[in-house]
Amino acid sequence: MKTKSLTPFLWLFAFLCSLFLINEWQLELFGIATITLFGWAIVTLSQHIRNGWKVPQSWVIRFLGLFWLLAFISILHTDILNVSVMAFCFFSALPLSFFVLTIHGQTADKNNFEAQLKLMGSFLGFVFAGLAIWAMLQFYVFQEYFGTRAHHPLANANSLAALFCLALYPTLGRVLQAPTERQKALALILAILLFGGIISTASRGAFLAFCALSPFFLYVNRRLLIGHAKYIAVFILCACALFISTNFVGTSGNVMSTRVVETLSFTSADISNNRFNIWTGAWGVVKENWLFGTGIGTFFLYYPEHQLAKDPFTAFFAHNDPLQYWAELGIAGFILFYLFVISFILRTIKALRIKNITDTQRTLIISCACAIGCIILHTHATFNFYNLSILYIIGFLLSVWFWGTEQVINAQKTTLLKSVTFPENTPNYARIALLSLPFIFLGTLFTAYISSEHITNKVRKDMIAGNFDTLANDIMRANNLSFDSNYRAYLIAVNIPMSLLEETSGKFSTEQKKDIYDQAIYYLNHVQAINPRSSAANYYLGKIQGLVPKSFLDGDMKSPETYYKTALRLDPKHIGSRIELATLYGQEERKDEELATLEGGVQYLYNSVYAVKLYEYLSRLYLEQNDAKNLQLSLQKINKIKKRIAKQQNKKAFALPWSE
Repeated sequence: MKTKSLTPFLWLFAFLCSLFLINEWQLELFGIATITLFGWAIVTLSQHIRNGWKVPQSWVIRFLGLFWLLAFISILHTDILNVSVMAFCFFSALPLSFFVLTIHGQTADKNNFEAQLKLMGSFLGFVFAGLAIWAMLQFYVFQEYFGTRAHHPLANANSLAALFCLALYPTLGRVLQAPTERQKALALILAILLFGGIISTASRGAFLAFCALSPFFLYVNRRLLIGHAKYIAVFILCACALFISTNFVGTSGNVMSTRVVETLSFTSADISNNRFNIWTGAWGVVKENWLFGTGIGTFFLYYPEHQLAKDPFTAFFAHNDPLQYWAELGIAGFILFYLFVISFILRTIKALRIKNITDTQRTLIISCACAIGCIILHTHATFNFYNLSILYIIGFLLSVWFWGTEQVINAQKTTLLKSVTFPENTPNYARIALLSLPFIFLGTLFTAYISSEHITNKVRKDMIAGNFDTLANDIMRANNLSFDSNYRAYLIAVNIPMSLLEETSGKFSTEQKKDIYDQAIYYLNHVQAINPRSSAANYYLGKIQGLVPKSFLDGDMKSPETYYKTALRLDPKHIGSRIELATLYGQEERKDEELATLEGGVQYLYNSVYAVKLYEYLSRLYLEQNDAKNLQLSLQKINKIKKRIAKQQNKKAFALPWSE
């Protein structure tokens, strides 16, 4: 019994870690959340290892399982192994939560499982109440520190809004089904807070998705609405008040009524917030990798090459999850995603049409279905399935939904694993060891990669701070831990020989300089072998040729111009390559190409101090040409970049008590 009471708290602890409450520890918390989830899966499944596991037959399970398998297969052909392994573990939060809870629910004692679900639901209710209150404080009180849209502890306001949507429908269902007036009132307060949280994020996508599915929720629960009219009326009145309140405390970018009207009337100049441009660029990735994809989690490495010139931002996601799954997993990923959605909808309809379904069962099913449906609808304009905390809650709600539909449909069950896994005389410890093997293997690989990334981040911070005492050892540790697959570690390492080669004091002999050059080339060759899409590696390969005698260069090296052009093809926003290429053209008196190269970067939005160098260079050229108009525009760009960087630094200056 102690083990059974522990298992829900393991999952809940993993979910809390997935919220990244301390932003500076995101990588570490991700690692803890994943390893805890694996441990929870082993402990939960081990409870039934003697008699086997009952696995219900459902197309929802089959399609999600196939999608999970496809994500794993993509690791086998990805160009960047460690990135895809970590991304696979990231995505596994959803299917692993769903499958383990579903199998446990089918195999465990019904009353015990219901008690565990209620415990987890109650705990999540307190967590979401805190998140909603904090979001409203960010919006109504602390806009100066967090910006005009609430987002903390998540990095993106739309993701936080989606998280609130996942909790809102089950909370409204609780309002209709709670056994006492006190519990109904508490559920109503939580529902109001959650809606306030959505409003505080100013996420029109989440708000419109909630509004789109609310009629289905109300229609299915129509028999209960009469007896609960006062609660629904209070919720609607408070929701309207919160919706209107943004007109008094908001700015032009976060007044919800304005954003919604612009969206529905198409009056905004760019109603998509640049999404049409991102989707077009993402489609370019799909067209080149439509059959097998690039490998899960690698979209951000391929997108810059296809980024439109009129797209000023750096996109790490396609802002359309089915499209990104197509890019990363191939056409099968796109198809399986929608097959899963269709099977989810059909099973929901089938359960709701059962004649002897009770009001409690109906409300449970439609609450979870609308919550998940809201995320699916919203994710066509954002990246909900690439947020760790959202994946946890979807997995949990999906298991509750499946358990509810299973009670109504009474689908055929079979103990699939009991007869094919362990002989009857196999000791329990051997069974548990065999069960644990895949988790231990993947967890060990994942832990090694996470540890390597942790050390790489430390090296980067030490290098910025000028602390070089343990730099070489840390870089070696990062490489060893990643099984020589962490290209970021090599990129950071190459800064050391590059800095030495840039020394102009002449303190190095020719032989010493050749050794330093060979070390840099060694690092860069490893980067290109691990990640052939590294624009930084091409930049260094071009730059290093101007730091050493030509006799050092290998015969198969390309010209600096070729490397810089390759870097800009892979990432048009790579400022270093753009400046170096323009400088090269200037040295060769190719003035038109020099100016065109610099002006090619003007269309992008930069947040880096290096962008100031680009515009200062451009300003000098305009000054030489007596182009007063463009000179003025260039100087204005410099001031805007400096103000934007200062504003970001001021935001970071506000330290929360728990992040100090």
